[in-house]
Amino acid sequence: DPSLYIYKFEQELSDHPTGKLFLATDDRNYTKLISQRFGSDQLWASPQSSAAEKFPQVFANEKDRACAEVLMDSLFLALSSKLIKCWSAVSEFAVYFRHTLFPSMQPLDIVDLEAANQVKRDKANYLIRKATTLSMSSSSDDGKCCEEMIALRRLEN
Repeated sequence: DPSLYIYKFEQELSDHPTGKLFLATDDRNYTKLISQRFGSDQLWASPQSSAAEKFPQVFANEKDRACAEVLMDSLFLALSSKLIKCWSAVSEFAVYFRHTLFPSMQPLDIVDLEAANQVKRDKANYLIRKATTLSMSSSSDDGKCCEEMIALRRLEN
């Protein structure tokens, strides 16, 4: 969901106004969306096919080209100060590369949007089940049920 990234990008750029965003994606529409939102001065998208253009004999087929782009994106991400990621092999490679290839650098600051979003969904589902159970129970405490629903609304916001 692009809105999760946009929210985190806004937070980061608010905390670090001179910061830059590196997008490791092959989705040109997503790159365009982020570029329009934040401007090209703060965005550096992965250079699609630049290695393939410079070394056409090495990257003769599409699979080789794609592998090279994934490797380069992973290495660029590994060198960043913060990684805002989803569940992706590219970002997981970046974490591994940071640890193994650049051990003298500080550990990578990681924000895993998928994990955070899953935790939020799990909590919301738990509260819904609990509130439903309490409201259906004959001995339920209406105050407790309302308290759980208030907590659920806070999670949704």
